[in-house]
Amino acid sequence: AQHVDENAEQLRSNFVEHNEGKITLTTCDFNDKYDWDDFYDQMKKEVVKNTKNNICQLLTADFSTTGKVQSILSTACIMNTFKFYFKYQREIRICGIRQVHFMGTINDWQSLRIKTEQLKLFSNDQFHGYLSGVLSIFDQFIETYKGNVNRNFWIKVCDVKRKTIADINPCAPVQLSLFPKRIPIEKLTGWVVQLFGLEEFIIESDEDDSILPCINTPVDLLDGRNGTTDQCHIVGGFHGIYSTENRYKPVMSVSVIQMLKSKTQNQIFSEEDCTTYL
Repeated sequence: AQHVDENAEQLRSNFVEHNEGKITLTTCDFNDKYDWDDFYDQMKKEVVKNTKNNICQLLTADFSTTGKVQSILSTACIMNTFKFYFKYQREIRICGIRQVHFMGTINDWQSLRIKTEQLKLFSNDQFHGYLSGVLSIFDQFIETYKGNVNRNFWIKVCDVKRKTIADINPCAPVQLSLFPKRIPIEKLTGWVVQLFGLEEFIIESDEDDSILPCINTPVDLLDGRNGTTDQCHIVGGFHGIYSTENRYKPVMSVSVIQMLKSKTQNQIFSEEDCTTYL
């Protein structure tokens, strides 16, 4: 390792194909951050794939006396030998969606697709494009329901990228602006966000509440028995997630919200007169 370190550029062509700098070698696993057992074998395979002249085999300790510790140390020494040519990286991935359960019958999904296709007759170019994207997703759902699983489609449901950005306040004092607050954000991509007409969805982690889309339809309630009018709102949408035994599904709800006081004709409500009930 010391010899290679001292003569890295002169020896480069003997060991690797890239002519300058370092390339990144990455291993991926789902283990705990403190569990490195799988890392060494995976990284050694990456080094083997990116070196020449069977050099890794020559440097590997694979004798009858080689135990687990010696084998791990052998891999670590190989990594150290070629650290001038490679940057090493371990990526811990989240498990994602293990299983999808389709509710309803295949006729339901085919009916939904037909309805969506017919909506294109009433859409402009932008919404027409959105519906076309949704239809391609529905097609995959229907094929999956039939047992024709496109694994490449299902591994792209959602991808999460995390980073931090500076929260710049132009009104902050100079000394504070030099060290801005870092806001953690998550960027979601994948076909699931296409269902909402997006290419990506940004989540700022310092936000306390998630705003879910909902409907809000005003209705005037005319009571002929006493000549009063109540202003009501029908409110509904997706308002949460139901979880049981590692299964999750969206929760839908609908409520009628009514003003506390009734009004006679030509009487105007103030905010103090309002309350809600479900």
